[in-house]
Amino acid sequence: MNSHQNPQPDQPESDHPELDQALASLFRRLDNGEPVDKEFVKRTYPELADEILAVIGTSLLVNEMAGPTIEEEEASQTRSPDVDLEADTDAFEPGGESNNVGAPDDETKVAAPPTLVAGESQDMAAELVGEIFGDYELLDVIGRGGMGVVYKARQISMDRVVAVKMIQGGRLAAPENVQRFYTEARAGGRTGHPNIVAVYQVGEIDGQHFFSMDYVEGEDLNAQVRRGPMDPRQAAEHLRTIALAIEDAHQHGILHRDLKPANVLIDRDGRPLVTDFGLAKQVEGDEDLTATGVAVGTPSYMAPEQAAGRHDELGPETDVYALGALLFALLTGGPPFRSETAVQTILDVIHREPQAPSSLNDSIDPGLEAICLKCLAKTPEGRYRSAQELADDLDRFLDGRAVEATPMTAWRRRLIWLRDIPLVAAISGRHARPTPAHRRAQWMLLAAIMSAPLLAMAAWYVDHRIAQQMPNPVLIAAGSKGGVYDAFSRGLQPALAENAGVEVEVVESAGSGANRRLLATRGAHLALLQHVDLVPQQVHVIAPLYYEVVHVVVPIESDVRSIEDLAGRRVSLGPRNSGMRAAATAVLKHYQVDVASLRETERSYADLLDGDARLDAAIVTIGLSGDRIREILSSGRCKLIPLVDTANIRHPTLRPFTIEIEHYPAAQLEAPVQTVATPAFLATYPGAPDALVRTTLEQLFERPANIPGRITRDQASAWPGITFHPVAGELFGMTNDLGMPND
Repeated sequence: MNSHQNPQPDQPESDHPELDQALASLFRRLDNGEPVDKEFVKRTYPELADEILAVIGTSLLVNEMAGPTIEEEEASQTRSPDVDLEADTDAFEPGGESNNVGAPDDETKVAAPPTLVAGESQDMAAELVGEIFGDYELLDVIGRGGMGVVYKARQISMDRVVAVKMIQGGRLAAPENVQRFYTEARAGGRTGHPNIVAVYQVGEIDGQHFFSMDYVEGEDLNAQVRRGPMDPRQAAEHLRTIALAIEDAHQHGILHRDLKPANVLIDRDGRPLVTDFGLAKQVEGDEDLTATGVAVGTPSYMAPEQAAGRHDELGPETDVYALGALLFALLTGGPPFRSETAVQTILDVIHREPQAPSSLNDSIDPGLEAICLKCLAKTPEGRYRSAQELADDLDRFLDGRAVEATPMTAWRRRLIWLRDIPLVAAISGRHARPTPAHRRAQWMLLAAIMSAPLLAMAAWYVDHRIAQQMPNPVLIAAGSKGGVYDAFSRGLQPALAENAGVEVEVVESAGSGANRRLLATRGAHLALLQHVDLVPQQVHVIAPLYYEVVHVVVPIESDVRSIEDLAGRRVSLGPRNSGMRAAATAVLKHYQVDVASLRETERSYADLLDGDARLDAAIVTIGLSGDRIREILSSGRCKLIPLVDTANIRHPTLRPFTIEIEHYPAAQLEAPVQTVATPAFLATYPGAPDALVRTTLEQLFERPANIPGRITRDQASAWPGITFHPVAGELFGMTNDLGMPND
C-alpha cells in the first residue's frame, strides 16, 4: 500500500486574507474527515460563499465521491457489506458469495429500489427481498451503498438467476444520475465481449429505473488485492484479459473512465469480467455529464488529465493509465497513489511519479515493471496508444520475450527524485512533498551552484575511479545447486578471487530470468543468462560461454514418441520467467504444440528421478555437464525423445544440436539424439567497472573451464548482434549497434 505521510506544501500568499483564512479552515475540516458541503459553506460564510465554492467546488465533489479515508477503510473491514452506487467511490465488501458491481476498494456502484432514503436504505432494501419486481423475484441484497442497491434475482420468464441494479430515488432521482445510470446500461450491453458483464434488460417499472445483468459468482479483484500482492504472472494474465475487454469497449466508442479493482469481477473459473460503466463516455457524440475542470472518477486510479478535470484530453490512453494503476495494485497490494485525503491524492496523481513496484515487491520482473510504469506515464503520449498495444506487450512478457516498454534507468529515477527538492519544484512550478532528505539535498544544491566547476571535476574523478575499481566482494548469480550455471560459477570463483585479490561469492538463484533481475537491481555483479534475457537496457554481455541443450525427457515406459505427443500431458517446463521455460515454449511453438493444452505442473524435472506419477515429461534446457540431468538419464528410468527436422527451426536463439552417445555414456543411448541448443552467456550490468570485466575475461579465455560445448574466443569474436560491455566489445572487435532481436 503506497500511503504518503509527508507534510503538505505551504500555501502561497494572497491579497485576500479573509478568503485565505476561510479556505484554510475548510481544508482542515476536510483533512480531519469532518463533513463539508455546499450548504455548510453558504451557511458558515454567506458573504464569501461564491468565491469559496469557485475555489473548492472540485475538491468538495471529489471528497464526496472518494469514499472513506484509509483509516475508515481499514475499520470498514469489520463492518457489514457496503457498496457505492453512482459516480465515483465508496467502500464495499462482497457478501461472500458473489456480486456484480465490484467490491471493496474505496469505491463501487449500484442503485436502490423505489422510495429508499438516507437512514432507511438498508432496512427497506432488505424488506424488498422476496418481492416481485416486474419479471424479477428479488432473492437477496448483494451490494448496497449511498446511491442504491443491487439484488440477486430470478428472472421469472427465463428461469435464470441475474443481478438487478436499481437507481435510488425512483422518480426523485437527479436527472444526471438517471443519465449516468442509462449510460452504464447501454455501455455494458453494447459490446457483447465475453469479459464484460452482459446487460440483459433496461427499463423502468413504476418510476423505478433498473437494468438486469449477469449474476457473477466469485469476488472482485479488490478482494484479492486486500489479501496482498498477487503472483506477478497471474497479475499479467488478468490484466491482459482486462485490457482486451477494454480495447473492445474502445472499438465500440466507449471509454470506461473508472477502471479499478472493485470494478473487475473474478468468476468461479478465475475469469476476469469488467463491470460498472457508470462513468463511461461515448468517444463521439455523447454529451459529457461533467463540466470542464471537475474531476470525476476514483482518485487513486484516475489519469492525471482526468484528475485535473481536462475532459477534452480524455481518450483510450486514459483507460490505459487506469489499467496500469490496476496492475500496480495487483503487484503491490495497493494503488500507486492514495493519501490521507482525496484532494491530496489528486495532487499526487497530477504531480508525483509513482514508486517502482519492485521497491514494494522484489519478485516483480523488470519487464513487467516497465509495462506498469509505461501505463502510468504522466502524459498520454508517454503511455501505450491503446489497450491492444498494452495487451501485446503483456503477451511478450508472458511468452518470455523482451517487452517494448523501456525500464526506468537509474538516472531517470534520480532525476525524478531531484524534482521534489523545494528549490527545483519552485522553479518548475510543480507541487512537491519534500522529505528531510530533499531539504538536505537543497543545501547541497545551493553549495554546488557556488562551486560547480570544482564539483564537476570531483565527480569526473570519482566516476573515473569507480570505473577502474574492482568491487569487493564480487557476486556471481548462478542457478540452482548441481546445475551447470552453479558448476561454472564455482569453477570461476577461486580463479577470479586469486587473480583480482577480492572475495567472490556465488549466489544461488532460480535461473536465467532471476539472474537478469539480480543484475538489473545490482544484486549481482556477474550472472549467467540465456539469450532471451539479454535485455540491452539491463545487461551487457561479457562473453558467450557454452551451449545449453534442450532435453525432452520422459519415463522409460512412456508411450510418448515425439514432442507432438506431449499435448494434454503433465509437463515440467521449468520455473516461471526462466530461460529454461522460454526455450521450452519456443520449441513447442515450432512443433505446433499448444502450450495451453499442456497439463502444466510446477513440479521440478528432477522429480522424474523419483518416478513421480504426477509428471509425464519434462523439457529441460541445460548444459551437457549438469549433474542432475546426467543422473536422471543414467538411472535407467528415463529416456530422451528426439526432435525431427531441426535444421528448419527458425528462431534467433536455437540451433540444431546432436546429443552424442559419449555425452551420457551411462545412459545407454541407442543412437545419437537430434535436438536443439541455445547459448549461455556471462553478463554484467551496464556501467560495470572495467576492471571487473577485464579480469573476468582473462579468466575465461586464459584458463577456460572444461565444459562440453564450450565456446572459444575465436567463436565469441564472430558473435553478431549482442550488446557487449565496452571492454568485452574491444576485446572481440565488436560494436553495440547491431541490435539482436530478443524474442
